[in-house]
Amino acid sequence: MKNPAHSVYIRTVAAVTSLLAATSSYGFPKHSGIVPEPSPAADAFAAAHLALIFMVFLCFGVFAFVLYRRGKAPNKEREFIEELRDEELREKNARSEKKKSGAGPEPEEPREPWEKPEDWWKKQ
Repeated sequence: MKNPAHSVYIRTVAAVTSLLAATSSYGFPKHSGIVPEPSPAADAFAAAHLALIFMVFLCFGVFAFVLYRRGKAPNKEREFIEELRDEELREKNARSEKKKSGAGPEPEEPREPWEKPEDWWKKQ
């Protein structure tokens, strides 16, 4: 004799097992077209990560722009040093041209009061 409750139990277990095998992790049947609604915590988590990724890319972009701009325009100190070098080269060239032309010895430049003569160490 069959117990009707036992057969109902077996049919229920079989139906639940087949349903669980055919469902996704969200509990909806696969290919059913039902999309679960994400929770507000999941939305906040995703938004925070997107904001973080955006900020990282923004920082890299700003850093790259600063490097590009710094390399393109020389700073004022470097320009000043280059001007001084150019002036020194012009003076040296002018002196060498005077020596080549035989204009005679170059007159001594006036010294500052704190400067010693060039041969001060010989006189001691």
